[in-house]
Amino acid sequence: MGSISTMKLPLIDLSELDGLKLGTGRWDSLQSQVREALEEFGSFEALTDRMTLELHNDAFQELEALLELPTDVKRQFNDPDKPYEGYLANLPHSPLYEAFAMNYAPNSGFIERFAYLIWPKGNTRFW
Repeated sequence: MGSISTMKLPLIDLSELDGLKLGTGRWDSLQSQVREALEEFGSFEALTDRMTLELHNDAFQELEALLELPTDVKRQFNDPDKPYEGYLANLPHSPLYEAFAMNYAPNSGFIERFAYLIWPKGNTRFW
C-alpha cells in the first residue's frame, strides 16, 4: 500500500510587486509563476510583507465561516445571467469541491454587497 502525499500549493513571493515595472524580467517571471500555479493548482500561496499573521489567520477564519454556511444560503449567490460566477459544489467529477467564483471591479462595493447577501446583517470582517 502506497503512502498518501499531501499536495502543497506553490508559494510565490509578491512582496516586491509594488516596485516592479510591467515588462521587466522580474515582472514576467512573477506573471509566469502565477499563471503556472493557477493552471496547475487553481491557486497559490502569496508571500507578501503586507500580510501579517493576524490578517492571514483572520482571512482564513472568515473563509471557513463562509464555507460552513448552509448550502441554501450559499446558493443565493448564483445568478443565471452570470454562468461563470456563483457558488459551485457537488460536481459529478469532484463531489467534495466547493468554491465561489467572483468577478468584480476593485472598489465597486461588490464584496460588501456579497457579504450582505450571504449575511443579512452584513459581515464587515469578511470584506
